[in-house]
Amino acid sequence: MAPQGEYDRAFADFTEAIRLDSTDVYSRAELAWLHIKCPNYLDVKRGIELATKACELSGWKDGYCLRMLATACAEAGDFENAVKWQEKSLELSPESEKKKWGFLLDLYRSGKPFPIENQEFRLGDNGLNTKSTCGLIV
Repeated sequence: MAPQGEYDRAFADFTEAIRLDSTDVYSRAELAWLHIKCPNYLDVKRGIELATKACELSGWKDGYCLRMLATACAEAGDFENAVKWQEKSLELSPESEKKKWGFLLDLYRSGKPFPIENQEFRLGDNGLNTKSTCGLIV
């Protein structure tokens, strides 16, 4: 697990990136992840807001942003929308991403959120190569 200081730094960096560029969809999606999965920043409602705004700014055409929205919806217990947005995410994703993230659709259909304690997740899996291990062993 990463030390709390790394989460704090990531939170500050993503917040500053959004302040500097209000159209930065990936920083919004990353900040959404912190709000939906990191205990010190847990605010699922805010996570949904950030992920929704990232999707709006991307014209609802970015698979990564849609996956974050699906994850946020699932965390809130809104599995109907989690399935909807995960399906859309997979539609827009290349084959490699479909294979990597297809399991989420089955989870959401069965009424289960993303199992963070059992999964490796690289924050920044949008191709930006930033990493975090919020709540994870990697």
